[in-house]
Amino acid sequence: MPAADDFNTVQVSREENRIDILFQYRNANRDECAVILENKVDSGDRAGQIQRYVEHMLQSEYTIDHIYALYLTPWGDSPSPQSTGKYAGRVQNVSYEREVSEWLSACQKLQMAKGTLDNIRIYKEAVEYMGIEAKNQKVAAEGVFQQHIEPQSAMDVLNASQRWCQYEFLKALQKQMKLNAKSRSMVLTDDPENSAIEGARTDEEFGFSFKISERISYGIWFNWEKDYFLYTGLFDRTGEPDEAIRKAITAARKRAKIQSKYSDNHWYIWLPTNETSTVGSFQKTKETTVASSEIWRGWAKDYVEAFLEDYERMAALVTN
Repeated sequence: MPAADDFNTVQVSREENRIDILFQYRNANRDECAVILENKVDSGDRAGQIQRYVEHMLQSEYTIDHIYALYLTPWGDSPSPQSTGKYAGRVQNVSYEREVSEWLSACQKLQMAKGTLDNIRIYKEAVEYMGIEAKNQKVAAEGVFQQHIEPQSAMDVLNASQRWCQYEFLKALQKQMKLNAKSRSMVLTDDPENSAIEGARTDEEFGFSFKISERISYGIWFNWEKDYFLYTGLFDRTGEPDEAIRKAITAARKRAKIQSKYSDNHWYIWLPTNETSTVGSFQKTKETTVASSEIWRGWAKDYVEAFLEDYERMAALVTN
């Protein structure tokens, strides 16, 4: 489509006759031009929608050769023939993923006030996130319709996806705890015999442990008995708790004013992070349910110091 002769004279209207955005200007030949922008992010087009917009501009004395329609979607989808009618040739598909993102990238290179550049950056991040979300929805829909996936099967896939994110979280946390421990002159000793990160695929509980003594380890585990949650604590590595050790740790815990949800089986201290622990609340919520693996790995870095402090507090109950 031709550019405006003078961009300072371009008229921009929103929701005029239900057109999302309308640009009106003169081109270099002084022809009156109209550009209809139809923004489709999370809804489909309606029968005769684009056709009505074009005909409205024709009634406003624009010629068909100077009426243009941009159909903006996350991924450059085309409007339906029912929407465009006989004016499909006047429509150009544009996308947030390509044209809008490239335009915002170009804007970021311009000399502008910091506040303006910050707003552009935030908008660009929102556009990129929207594109990913739209693509995921499209891929999911295609998979469901092609493979006839039932709701229960979809829930099973969602649970497996959440478990995989928690698996990524545990691996990242274990690695980051050992790295950060070095800066504290601490030594964390893996307890592979009492670790089961790989159990994230099917087990009701999965996690990893660090050995504190020949008898006791510190563990970080997920529980999927009902709605999942994360817990930490001290347990007996033999699987057969010693009552004398239990009493000594309980007394030390109370002196240190450390709470415990309960103390039974082979766990001397058991702290769900959503109730009594000092680390973040890693339980099933709307946020954690849809969080990506990247977000879960980010949480591992954000909370690593809190987990190290939790480890130190509990290790002190054993060594002191």
